[in-house]
Formats: sequence, C-alpha cells, structure tokens
Amino acid sequence: MRKGLVHISANLSLLVWVMMTSHSSAQWTFIGAKELAKDFVVAGSASESLYGACEALFKPDMEPDELSEVVSQALLASVDRDCLSGWGGHIYIVTPDEVREKILKGRMD
Repeated sequence: MRKGLVHISANLSLLVWVMMTSHSSAQWTFIGAKELAKDFVVAGSASESLYGACEALFKPDMEPDELSEVVSQALLASVDRDCLSGWGGHIYIVTPDEVREKILKGRMD
C-alpha cells in the first residue's frame, strides 16, 4: 500500500520517491541493469548520488513535512554533485487529502 508519492523534477532529471509498506520497487537504468531499492525509486542524471542520499536519509512511515525535508536535502545534495541536473527542483507531496508543492533553488553556477 502506498503511503505517499513525491514527484521531483529538476530540469531533465526526475526523481520519484514512493513510500511502500510491503512491496519492493524496481528501476531500470538506461543500459538495462536492474536496480532494486526496498522503499524508493530514483531516476535521472543524478541517480547515482540520489541513491546514496536517499539510502542515508529515508526511513519508513515519514509524515509529509518530514518527507518533504528529506527529499529536499537528497535532491539538493545530489544535483550539487551533477552539473547536468540543473539548478533546483519542484517537489510535489501527494497525500489522500492534498497536493503540496515546494520549489527548491540550488546552485546557479
């Protein structure tokens, strides 16, 4: 059962973070190698650094505010290390009751 869904867009990179309670998530890289993570999926030009940041910061059953902060920190830490990822991102926290939008501004050099 999905607890919440976060969609982040940073220029051409895309991060989708899905909180799951009992199912694993899988993502295929552009070369066809399957990458598995128990609680989240990442994709895009900064996906290698996103995996590390998400593995370090993610924990199950976070509230929307905490999830928003964790995703913000993971995204900013990752795109700062990947020049192709852009300058920030848009985060959408989708719950059964509402959709929250947060705009992140990162490095612009």
